[in-house]
Amino acid sequence: MLCDNPMNRKFLAIIGSLLLSACAEDLPVIVGCEPLGDIRPICGMQSPEDIAALADGRHLLLAHFGGIEGIGSISVFDTLSEKRETLFPLQIALPEVERAVWGQADCPAPDPELFSPHGTHLAQLEDGSWRYLVVNHGGRDSIEMFEHT
Repeated sequence: MLCDNPMNRKFLAIIGSLLLSACAEDLPVIVGCEPLGDIRPICGMQSPEDIAALADGRHLLLAHFGGIEGIGSISVFDTLSEKRETLFPLQIALPEVERAVWGQADCPAPDPELFSPHGTHLAQLEDGSWRYLVVNHGGRDSIEMFEHT
C-alpha cells in the first residue's frame, strides 16, 4: 500500500503540507466598490448567482437571485461596455406570443412580482435557437423555460 512505505509517507506529508500552506494564504478583500490591485469589481448588481457566457465571447447572461421572498431578474451584461440590460421581468407588458411546443400548456408565465431565479442552464438547440432553463423559487418552485430564436 502507498502509506506502508516510509518514503511514501514522507512524500505524502510534504505534498499535504504544501497544499495546506497554499490554502492558508490571505486572499485580498475588496471593501465597498474600490479596485484592489488588478482586481476591479463591477458593482450595483443584485446577487448574480448564475452566469452563462454567450457564444459571442462578449456578453454574459446573469440570473439575479432575489432570495426566497425577494424579486430577482435575468439580465444580459456586456463585458466591454459594462452595461446591463434587464431581460425579465420587463417594466412593460409582455407581448402575446404563440405558445411554444414544450412545457405544460396550462402552466402560466412566471409572476414577475415573485420571480426569483436560482440555478440555470443555457443550451443551443439543433435549429440554432437558444433555450434557457431557470429554477424559480419565487411564488412557486418551478422550472421556467425561455427561448430565443
